[in-house]
Amino acid sequence: MDAAAFSIGLIGPVGAMAVNGVGAAGILGSGAAWAFIFALLGVALVAYGFIHLSRHIAHGGSVYGLVGVTIGPRTGFVAGGALAFAYLTIGAGSTIAIGMYLGQALREMGLGEPDWLLVGLVSVAIVGALSFTEMRVVTKALLVVEFLGAALVIILALVIFVRLGTGGGPQGQHFTWDVLKLPAGVDTSAIGAAAVFGFLAFAGFEGAASLGEETINPKREVPRAIIIAVAVVAAFYLLTVIAQTPRRIGARVLRTDPGVRGHHRGPNGGRRRSCGATGPAAAIASVRCRRVRLFE
Repeated sequence: MDAAAFSIGLIGPVGAMAVNGVGAAGILGSGAAWAFIFALLGVALVAYGFIHLSRHIAHGGSVYGLVGVTIGPRTGFVAGGALAFAYLTIGAGSTIAIGMYLGQALREMGLGEPDWLLVGLVSVAIVGALSFTEMRVVTKALLVVEFLGAALVIILALVIFVRLGTGGGPQGQHFTWDVLKLPAGVDTSAIGAAAVFGFLAFAGFEGAASLGEETINPKREVPRAIIIAVAVVAAFYLLTVIAQTPRRIGARVLRTDPGVRGHHRGPNGGRRRSCGATGPAAAIASVRCRRVRLFE
């Protein structure tokens, strides 16, 4: 369970949806779910490689160890270096996101006007302090934080579905499976471009592979943790991305405020607005584009 929690926490599904869900919707509109479906197919193939190798190799170096043992140390060094660079860039991006989202939340709650850089650096200091504790403490912290954030998002998604299912949606909208249809005029290049956001959203699922020397019976627990992480996160993404794009349910587009950012052309040539994910908290921001009036 700790290994699965580590992978899920490394993915950070709540924060990932705050950015990648909006990005996919900006390309595919109401068909944004397909970006994650196609990405899941590719991620499943990569995950299969990790699962298969982890059943035979217990190593604390993740990609470095798995590739180094199977192909060779030089290739393993390159693979490990690439992964380390990816983690550094993801860490930098996450620091910026935390600074922006948490700073926005504090402003909306009337707790001051903190500088986003200061907020981000404080968050990095906290994460750095946790990294020097036992792995069990880190995994528990990740599990608690992600569980609370995901719970808020899921509750909001269920409220959206209930309102739409009972006919109480915005402007008389109701729930329909049209959210799983691709808009007219979408080609494979658009799907591929949107799937990039889906792939990015799964980044970190391989985290459990780095616990090969810290897990009891790693050849059984690490593969199981990767399977659980991918399955749970995929279900969460599909649920929230469908709830996140209700403004194109049916044939009409819901009204948005004039101040919504990111105006651009949709796949059918029509004008569509893509709102920035800035809600009272990063968890809620992932599905609540606060400038879109869902329930008027």
